[in-house]
Amino acid sequence: DNNLLLVGLAGVFSYNLFHFIATMHSLKYKDTTNILFLTKSIVEIVQSLLQVFFVLESSCKFAKESERKDKKPGRTFVTVLMMINFCLWMISIVEAKNANEHILFIRYYQEIPWSIITRILLPLVIFFRFHSIICLSDIWKNT
Repeated sequence: DNNLLLVGLAGVFSYNLFHFIATMHSLKYKDTTNILFLTKSIVEIVQSLLQVFFVLESSCKFAKESERKDKKPGRTFVTVLMMINFCLWMISIVEAKNANEHILFIRYYQEIPWSIITRILLPLVIFFRFHSIICLSDIWKNT
């Protein structure tokens, strides 16, 4: 599970790095869309890294005391992360249908390279979100 999560993280990191590079190059046009893509890239990279650190750390932990086994104090946080990942998974699926139509990225990378980038990395992003839900549900159940 952990190795699969890291493979998905590499896809998320790479895809958002391509977004980051293209938007940094086009910031001179002072378009609101560029700023939104830049912010999205940074936030998604940070969120994915923090989430992977949390999942890797939490997957090794188990409750020893009976009080913690009954109350399970971290379940709310894990539930919120599961819901966030579900929403991002759905957004990634919708984004995959329209990924080749972003003029900003086609202008920077050209049409064929951008098509190759999206067809390789977007499935990894979708896989990362789905696999994160599975890993978080295991943490929710066991920890």
